[in-house]
Amino acid sequence: RPIHWFGRSIETAYRIVSVQTKPSGELRVGLMVNGQSVELISPLVGEHHAVNVAAAFAVANEFQLDRQTVIKAIASFPGLKRRFERYRDDKILTIVDDYAHHPTEIAATITAARQHYPGRRIVVVFQPHLSERTTDLFGEFVAALRLADVVLIADSFEPPGRRVRADAKTSEDLTLALREQTVGAEATQNLTSTTERARQLVQSGDVVITIGATRIWELAASLTDWQPAEPNESVEGTSDA
Repeated sequence: RPIHWFGRSIETAYRIVSVQTKPSGELRVGLMVNGQSVELISPLVGEHHAVNVAAAFAVANEFQLDRQTVIKAIASFPGLKRRFERYRDDKILTIVDDYAHHPTEIAATITAARQHYPGRRIVVVFQPHLSERTTDLFGEFVAALRLADVVLIADSFEPPGRRVRADAKTSEDLTLALREQTVGAEATQNLTSTTERARQLVQSGDVVITIGATRIWELAASLTDWQPAEPNESVEGTSDA
């Protein structure tokens, strides 16, 4: 079978030559295909999506679909549920939910928020999925989560009947490690107490991202119509209390 590579390498058939996030938020990806330049515009958030856009174009092009139709389709694709899904997006508050539960995904999601909302405080609400994964990838989780300004960490989700290792790292362990990295972090136990703490800490202008493979999205939904305090108002507690 013929193999056609896509990516940033000069040897690829579909080579990414430029990636830009415009002030309007749109992602612009420049491709070089058989010596021809192709510009793709996408509403997806985050420069990591450049490779996804390139892959979509490559597949369609190999099936010899009309190029302009493909370009328009990519420009109109809004993304998937639970992948940087915005529940609310205005100057007062931005609420985003993402299924990320691996350090690489978490880092990409937070980085995308930084790119799309420069200068705004990033508040991450994270529920680890399996203490075993947290333990095995502990350093990577800390490195990914430290990209946020404030991190609330709920108790790890464990399927019923699954044995927890004696050396398992906990949400408290993650919290302490993040504080050592000068990140405002708190362990917030269950989702109810996590929601309550989020309402105390989140301020007007924040970008709040719920992250995890569980029902953490319910917290994002609960904040959609909620009005946060202004940054100069008194907020109960602090991120390093």
